[in-house]
Amino acid sequence: MAVDKGYRGILPFLPAKVKEGLLSLPETALLGLEEVRLRRRQPIVFSLRAEDLYWAGKGCATHVREAVPCDEETFRMAINLVTASSIYALEEEMRRGYITLPGGHRVGIAGRALLDRGQVRGQRDIASLNYRVAKAVEGAGEEILPLLLAGGAFCNTLIVSPPRCGKTTLLRDLARLLSDGTAHLPPQNIGLVDERSKLSAASWASP
Repeated sequence: MAVDKGYRGILPFLPAKVKEGLLSLPETALLGLEEVRLRRRQPIVFSLRAEDLYWAGKGCATHVREAVPCDEETFRMAINLVTASSIYALEEEMRRGYITLPGGHRVGIAGRALLDRGQVRGQRDIASLNYRVAKAVEGAGEEILPLLLAGGAFCNTLIVSPPRCGKTTLLRDLARLLSDGTAHLPPQNIGLVDERSKLSAASWASP
């Protein structure tokens, strides 16, 4: 089962200090990276599959007491990199609370909501960025796909699970398997509605 080195896709959108901290980790840890969390004047967090680590200035620490906070310059640079310095051109993304990067990676944005007749129309005073790393795991759907077939046709299927259990990863691989064909099913014509740009890895910008 091949695992895409997804963490490399977010590197162009990280400030130098954060990138330095991330790349101080061993490759085995980086392959398990799920999130990078930046908050104004709060610890920089690298969320791995098994634990959270904190940037401590010279390497990473396992305890928050040793963490170095994210300073204003670093946070502003992160916002500029994520928005290509055009935050007002991303009104719809800001309203939804996340921006999709090339490769299907997403950055959640938290700030002060701007309301218009009770509806959120944007954000200001951004205080938090949460980079979520997208990973392609080829083969994730191979054991499940035969269970979703009946009479040689794919059944109507609903995928449900708690957060961070692999719904998107599974769906991405099922789409690949159905398109390529398997021993159980010839290649199918696939129509994919991906309005959040999570599966097809489309993006508004290039790195």
